[in-house]
Amino acid sequence: MNRLTVSLTLRITIAVLVAGILFQLGFGAWTSWQNARTAARIETVARASLQMFQALPNLRIDRSSTGRAIKADQGLEGYVKQVSDARGIEMPAIEAAIATLEAADLPDGAQLAKSLREKADTLKALQAKTEEAFKQDKASRQASLADDYTKASTAMIDQLSSASAKIAEEVRLADGLIDRLLDIKALGWVMRNTAGEASGLTANALGPIGVPENGLESYLNNMASAQVAWKTIKDMSSGVDLPPAFAEAMAAADRDYFSSGAIEKQTALLKTVIGGQKPDTDTLGWSTYNAPRLTALLNVANAALAIAQAKAVDANSQATWSLWTQLGLFAGALALAILIAMVVQRRIIHPLSVIGERMMALAHGQFSIEAPYVERGDEIGALGKTMAVFRDNMLETERLRAERADQERVDRERRAADMNDLAQRFDDAVGDIVTMVASASTELQLSAKSLTSLADSTQNQSASVAAAAEQASANVASVASATEELSSSVAEIARQVEKSSEIASKAVVEAESTNEKVKGLAAAAEKIGAVVELINNIAGQTNLLALNATIEAARAGEAGKGFAVVAAEVKQLADQTAKATAEIGAQIGAIQSATSEAAEAIHGIGTTIETMNDIAKSITGAVDGQNAATEEIARNVQEASIGTGTVSESITSVTMAASESSSAATQVLASASELSKNAERLRHELTNFLGSIRAA
Repeated sequence: MNRLTVSLTLRITIAVLVAGILFQLGFGAWTSWQNARTAARIETVARASLQMFQALPNLRIDRSSTGRAIKADQGLEGYVKQVSDARGIEMPAIEAAIATLEAADLPDGAQLAKSLREKADTLKALQAKTEEAFKQDKASRQASLADDYTKASTAMIDQLSSASAKIAEEVRLADGLIDRLLDIKALGWVMRNTAGEASGLTANALGPIGVPENGLESYLNNMASAQVAWKTIKDMSSGVDLPPAFAEAMAAADRDYFSSGAIEKQTALLKTVIGGQKPDTDTLGWSTYNAPRLTALLNVANAALAIAQAKAVDANSQATWSLWTQLGLFAGALALAILIAMVVQRRIIHPLSVIGERMMALAHGQFSIEAPYVERGDEIGALGKTMAVFRDNMLETERLRAERADQERVDRERRAADMNDLAQRFDDAVGDIVTMVASASTELQLSAKSLTSLADSTQNQSASVAAAAEQASANVASVASATEELSSSVAEIARQVEKSSEIASKAVVEAESTNEKVKGLAAAAEKIGAVVELINNIAGQTNLLALNATIEAARAGEAGKGFAVVAAEVKQLADQTAKATAEIGAQIGAIQSATSEAAEAIHGIGTTIETMNDIAKSITGAVDGQNAATEEIARNVQEASIGTGTVSESITSVTMAASESSSAATQVLASASELSKNAERLRHELTNFLGSIRAA
């Protein structure tokens, strides 16, 4: 809440008040619009109901008179006149009701108008046919036309009654008096309808149609319903302040119908016809007599509808006037709210904003700004005058602050000059000494750094030489050891080579011996092959002799059978011998081939062994020369090892001396560095001291 500005609070307050007023007026306007809309709907319902009620009784007259005219032989003109008069009222009333429903703001208005239009078109078509039938004689008229027209007119009556009841329900509970008047209208129609049904039964009984089955019972029921409706209407209208026109309609209905003796006369006529006696009037006469009385009954409903319509029109007018009044008040309140908002914005909020902005500028040092609204005599003017006082006071305060600042600046400059002189004198006395100490410490530090660098270099080089000497000594020792091992290896190689030479010589001799033996084996294999060939030839000849013996035995007949058996056995043995000989020959051929290959391989082995023997002899000569060179190398390496040991001992002494020099140089460098730091610190402290003095 503390963050809300005065202008914002004022705006919110005005907005809330204006919104409340506008809401109240807007709600009143909306309520008036709803009331006007309801009143308009009630007026529409009353007007449509009145139009339908103008059509309903005339439709009943039209229905009954048309049926009687089509079936009548004489007196047609009277019925036609009744039909013409009824249609002259009913059809315009139906068209007016349809137009009212089409333009009405009712949920089912359009659908009801459509249904009435369909039935009205059907009724018009049949009316045209009946008018043509009225011009014809009875024999030429369509027999079913009366029933068709009765059904169509009955459907129209039912549709009008249903539509009237439905639209009445649309405005139910909207207005208590109008609801009661609409109920009286419904009861008035029930009263007129049932009385009309009873009158129609009487008229039919007096004419050619006659009394239908249970006609008296139906008559009594209709009259009882009419009596109940009449009593209910009187009860509902009593105690209600209704216009005189309704009371006159009630008095006319009671005088012309209920108290006129028409009911008693009607009952007597019906009983006369039922009793088979001749009545003193006919159908047309009775209809002419009773029609004005039925109209008096209908006038009760018409009076109720007229009053309801007048009430609805009056309510609609009042609601419309109230709506426009509320809209005017709403527009006026809105205009007044806009005017007030503009006045408040211009006279209060904007001046407060201007004063606030200039006060903020004054707080930021803009003392030349002008105080606004000082000429006004209200609170805004008082704020402007107060701002002017603040501005003048702040100008005076700023002038005094400037004078004091100037005086303080002069004092500060004088004190600074005094301290500057003091610092300069101290700097002249002590500064040179500090500078000399710093310079000497710097030169000492440079010399110490040079000495340390030389000592480090000497130490590093001696260490490198010592390491190289030690590595050389180790390498020489390793070479001497390797040389001795190489000499031993060369001697062993010479011995093994000599042994290999001896073995190779023996192998050459053995290979030559083996080669000779293999050659002998090959010669023996060739001899075995010749023997096998001989056996093979013998087997062939034996086989040939056995074949000849077989032929001769066949020629000898029975005497040669035994000899033929022997010849066959011999032939078989010869065949087996030939097969075995062939196998032996194949094996001997393989042995001869293998023997030849073995002889060639042994000869090659001998040649290789001889070559190896020559190489071994060459290796033996080379190994002897290598052994002599290795012994010379071993002797020289031993002498080099002794020299490198001496060098290594000397380098170790140099390294120790260089290390001691490096330590001394490092100590000197540390001392020089510390001296230089202290001199620099002394100089820094001196500078700070002098700076503090000069700044004071």
